[in-house]
Amino acid sequence: MTPNVQTATTLIHTMDNDELNRVIEAIKLRRNYLTRQKAVTFAVGDRVSFAARGMQVLGTVTKINIKNVQVKQDGAYTTWKVPASLLSPVRKMVDAA
Repeated sequence: MTPNVQTATTLIHTMDNDELNRVIEAIKLRRNYLTRQKAVTFAVGDRVSFAARGMQVLGTVTKINIKNVQVKQDGAYTTWKVPASLLSPVRKMVDAA
């Protein structure tokens, strides 16, 4: 555990219910902010990957929403709605020729 996490954990154990609710709200706001920041790093047509149901899924971005990104799975008719924070860009292979 990092020192920040240890400190936060120690403080959480001393809080009452109202303080915990305010911390939870702050965490939700931070997660939303980080997800939105990650979503704007993708564009329609980008190749991405993510883990789902015990497998690695490769696909292409078809739509970008505020928090989620729609991904068309390669070789299937499946479209996934994935939180942007779970996506990783797939680098294109460049021929050495």
